Amino acid sequence: GFGGFDFSGFQQGFGGGQGFEFGEGFEDIFSDIFGGGFGGSRRDSRKAGRDIQVDTEISFEDMVFGASRDFSLQRPVTCDVCKGSGGEPGYKEETCPTCKGNGQVKQASRSIFGSFMQVVTCPTCSGTGKTFSKKCHKCAGEGRVKEKQTVHIDIPAGISDGQTISAKGQGEAGERGARSGDLYINVHVRAHDKFERKGNNILSNEHISFSQAVLGDKIDVKTIDGVVKMKIPSGTQSGEVFRIKGHGVPQLGHGSGRGDQLVKIIVDIPKNLSRSQRKLVESLQKESL
Repeated sequence: GFGGFDFSGFQQGFGGGQGFEFGEGFEDIFSDIFGGGFGGSRRDSRKAGRDIQVDTEISFEDMVFGASRDFSLQRPVTCDVCKGSGGEPGYKEETCPTCKGNGQVKQASRSIFGSFMQVVTCPTCSGTGKTFSKKCHKCAGEGRVKEKQTVHIDIPAGISDGQTISAKGQGEAGERGARSGDLYINVHVRAHDKFERKGNNILSNEHISFSQAVLGDKIDVKTIDGVVKMKIPSGTQSGEVFRIKGHGVPQLGHGSGRGDQLVKIIVDIPKNLSRSQRKLVESLQKESL
């Protein structure tokens, strides 16, 4: 019923419980799938350390100028006695008796299709192919111990709210000297009561009086760097925006160059006037102002 396919190589594979008999080439196929165990080559199967994620909150000012944080982490670190090898210092490293230095062992498995062999990481040496005549007294042969350590992280100027920075190798230590994981820091910027970020510019509002808008003036404007003087031209309209150059957010990853501060003017119209003020406004009205 399966024209063109020759199943003669699977002798009694499904009926007699004998499993599969693999012809020439099947060893190479399983070597590719399961990591070379049939051919005798060793593949390092030690478990790499897991990544760690933490969150931190910074101020608006820290976002502009950069900051640093210390994180206290309880995590597996490389054993300082055996330096991650898992063996007691001074004792000889030996070929693993279980896998004979291969780092992997063959394991018989059964399925609805019968019995077959697969290659798994050696449970004795964790894939290294080596053992020690005596395990490290501190880490019991694992090559790592759990300790509380402080990690210092610099947060760059210009980072955005919700951005993640990474510290390579600062995660959990790997098994028996394998690669350590990374530390990921999710950065959250607290909202500011006066400033708002848009791209690399900082937005702010400044209130001026009706007379300042009409006649013009010089006003004090609060920037992230301190107070600066800004000229208000005569005839300034409410909603008009003025630019103060170089008082914005730095370009992330660049040593120099900052955005600007964009100042939106709001002209305050008084709700309650004194008698003399009202007379002045009425006289202006007569002049079509």
